Amino acid sequence: MRSYHWWIYGSDPATSKPFLLYGARSESECRQKALEMLSGLDFKMKRLPTRDITAASRMIRGHKLDKTHNITRSMRKLGHGKTMKRIQDKRRRIF
Repeated sequence: MRSYHWWIYGSDPATSKPFLLYGARSESECRQKALEMLSGLDFKMKRLPTRDITAASRMIRGHKLDKTHNITRSMRKLGHGKTMKRIQDKRRRIF
Protein backbone atom coordinates (compact mmCIF):
# COMPACT_ATOMS: atom_id res chain seq x y z
CA MET A 1 0.00 0.00 0.00
CA ARG A 2 1.30 3.42 -0.97
CA SER A 3 1.65 6.04 1.76
CA TYR A 4 1.07 9.71 1.04
CA HIS A 5 2.85 12.68 2.56
CA TRP A 6 2.21 16.41 2.50
CA TRP A 7 4.86 18.75 1.08
CA ILE A 8 5.26 22.53 1.39
CA TYR A 9 6.39 24.55 -1.60
CA GLY A 10 6.54 28.15 -2.72
CA SER A 11 9.11 30.77 -3.62
CA ASP A 12 11.17 33.38 -1.85
CA PRO A 13 9.54 36.76 -2.59
CA ALA A 14 12.92 38.54 -2.59
CA THR A 15 14.73 36.26 -5.05
CA SER A 16 11.89 34.22 -6.61
CA LYS A 17 13.88 31.06 -5.80
CA PRO A 18 11.46 28.14 -5.45
CA PHE A 19 11.66 25.86 -2.41
CA LEU A 20 10.27 22.49 -1.34
CA LEU A 21 10.10 21.19 2.22
CA TYR A 22 8.72 18.05 3.77
CA GLY A 23 5.57 18.82 5.71
CA ALA A 24 4.04 15.84 7.48
CA ARG A 25 1.81 12.82 7.01
CA SER A 26 -1.36 14.77 7.76
CA GLU A 27 -2.61 17.98 6.18
CA SER A 28 -3.21 19.75 9.50
CA GLU A 29 0.31 18.97 10.79
CA CYS A 30 1.78 20.15 7.49
CA ARG A 31 -0.16 23.42 7.59
CA GLN A 32 0.92 24.05 11.19
CA LYS A 33 4.57 23.36 10.34
CA ALA A 34 4.41 25.70 7.33
CA LEU A 35 2.86 28.52 9.32
CA GLU A 36 5.53 28.19 12.02
CA MET A 37 8.48 27.90 9.61
CA LEU A 38 7.49 30.39 6.94
CA SER A 39 6.16 33.16 9.19
CA GLY A 40 3.96 34.91 6.68
CA LEU A 41 5.40 33.75 3.35
CA ASP A 42 2.96 32.44 0.79
CA PHE A 43 3.08 28.69 0.36
CA LYS A 44 1.20 25.82 -1.18
CA MET A 45 0.79 22.28 0.04
CA LYS A 46 0.75 19.20 -2.13
CA ARG A 47 -0.01 15.59 -1.22
CA LEU A 48 2.45 13.25 -2.93
CA PRO A 49 2.99 9.48 -2.80
CA THR A 50 6.60 9.75 -1.59
CA ARG A 51 8.71 10.74 1.40
CA ASP A 52 11.83 11.12 -0.76
CA ILE A 53 12.68 14.77 -1.44
CA THR A 54 14.28 14.01 -4.82
CA ALA A 55 11.18 12.19 -6.05
CA ALA A 56 8.94 14.94 -4.64
CA SER A 57 11.00 17.59 -6.47
CA ARG A 58 10.56 15.73 -9.75
CA MET A 59 6.81 15.45 -9.19
CA ILE A 60 6.45 19.15 -8.34
CA ARG A 61 8.43 20.14 -11.46
CA GLY A 62 6.24 17.82 -13.53
CA HIS A 63 3.07 19.41 -12.14
CA LYS A 64 4.51 22.86 -12.90
CA LEU A 65 5.26 21.80 -16.49
CA ASP A 66 1.70 20.49 -16.94
CA LYS A 67 0.29 23.73 -15.58
CA THR A 68 2.52 26.31 -17.30
CA HIS A 69 3.79 24.48 -20.41
CA ASN A 70 7.05 26.35 -19.82
CA ILE A 71 10.00 23.94 -19.76
CA THR A 72 12.50 26.57 -18.59
CA ARG A 73 10.39 27.65 -15.64
CA SER A 74 9.42 24.14 -14.62
CA MET A 75 13.01 22.90 -14.60
CA ARG A 76 14.29 25.52 -12.14
CA LYS A 77 16.03 23.82 -9.27
CA LEU A 78 13.98 23.68 -6.10
CA GLY A 79 15.76 24.74 -2.93
CA HIS A 80 15.41 22.53 0.12
CA GLY A 81 16.57 22.90 3.73
CA LYS A 82 19.56 25.22 3.20
CA THR A 83 17.53 27.52 0.96
CA MET A 84 14.84 27.81 3.61
CA LYS A 85 17.45 28.58 6.28
CA ARG A 86 18.88 31.38 4.10
CA ILE A 87 15.40 32.82 3.53
CA GLN A 88 14.68 32.79 7.27
CA ASP A 89 18.05 34.37 8.09
CA LYS A 90 17.46 37.20 5.57
CA ARG A 91 13.97 37.85 6.95
CA ARG A 92 15.34 38.05 10.52
CA ARG A 93 17.94 40.64 9.47
CA ILE A 94 15.31 42.77 7.70
CA PHE A 95 12.69 42.74 10.48
